[in-house]
Amino acid sequence: MKNNMRFEKGVKELSTELKDKTVSITYDAEKTDVKKLQAGFKKFNYEAEFVKETKQEGKKDGKQESQKEEKKADKK
Repeated sequence: MKNNMRFEKGVKELSTELKDKTVSITYDAEKTDVKKLQAGFKKFNYEAEFVKETKQEGKKDGKQESQKEEKKADKK
């Protein structure tokens, strides 16, 4: 799953916590969103549940560049 999701459009970073079955994703909010990421999980037969979101401000002009999102993924 980790190797496949890193190719989803807009994904910048991805980390997994096997113990908690949690995936943390940092992504470009201008290229993707929660619904598209959840659809990406479905491609690989995982069901993703949104847990929380933390927004990060851009470095240049203060615009929002990326968001960090955690999802709980269970194999179907």
